[in-house]
Amino acid sequence: MNTESGKSSKKRVFQIVLAIPMIFFLYLAAHGIFSDYNHIKTQRHLLAVRTATAEGTIVRLYDAARGTVIFKKEVVVFKTDSGREIEFKAIADKGDKVGMTMTVNYDPANPDNFAVGKEIFSYSDLFWGNIFFVLMGLFFLFLICWIGRTPDDEL
Repeated sequence: MNTESGKSSKKRVFQIVLAIPMIFFLYLAAHGIFSDYNHIKTQRHLLAVRTATAEGTIVRLYDAARGTVIFKKEVVVFKTDSGREIEFKAIADKGDKVGMTMTVNYDPANPDNFAVGKEIFSYSDLFWGNIFFVLMGLFFLFLICWIGRTPDDEL
């Protein structure tokens, strides 16, 4: 067997061996991204089906302290479809002012069970939640490319 073809075939074997974990990690990343996407879609659908929406109004802002940290809190009031008025306290965002409105999702059967604010999930979670698998797959891809570019006498 020629030493040149032996070194070249050794290089191909290394590349194939490294391709297996690369494919595995990239599969896990893609599977995680698609699974997370379906989960987000399902949860948004369930939220829309099971909850009612009302407009909440900030009626008061005040300072609250926890230890030495002082932060702004707000009192928000919203009315359910049945006319019941619910009041709750929340941590205020910057720029919140008395009279501002916000969307409140609540359970019609139990209006004291409500959610306020931004989305629970964001689409950046799809990528960042699976970043380890993406990086590991790219690392093995880099190794495969690096082995392919090294001269045969370095192996």
